[in-house]
Amino acid sequence: MSETAKKFNLKAGVLASLIGGLIMSIMLGMMGSFPGIASMVGSDSAIVGFIIHLAISAIFGICFAYFIGFIKQPIVAGVIFGVIIWVIGPLVIMPMLMGGDVAVCGSICGSACGTASDPCGNACGGGSSSGMWLSLVSHGIYGLVTGTVFKLIPNK
Repeated sequence: MSETAKKFNLKAGVLASLIGGLIMSIMLGMMGSFPGIASMVGSDSAIVGFIIHLAISAIFGICFAYFIGFIKQPIVAGVIFGVIIWVIGPLVIMPMLMGGDVAVCGSICGSACGTASDPCGNACGGGSSSGMWLSLVSHGIYGLVTGTVFKLIPNK
């Protein structure tokens, strides 16, 4: 079956996204982002943050399985999807859940992240001005891995 004829594959989407999420977890752990993720549910535990991240990865896998229907090249779709969820997650949903102003967060997060004036509640990742860009890179790598694994899974 050609790559462009690949049908909707929920299992492949979830599995690929979980693998992408695991790879991304390495970077998130190095940036110290798991307690920030855990704070969305009132915890500061890195383990809770890791579990939440994998649960979000599984949900995004369902979304990716649908998204791949619009862009037939899985690797390209994965990178685009990674950038989209970077905007949706760290720049919109996390600040909303943490009581920050989304518009302010999106525009100044890079320079204020991790400071007393941080409107994002350190949602940008890493607690430094480079945290926002590291978050973008980690989401791009997540998408690249997700698209590559999805491409490798046979469509039955």
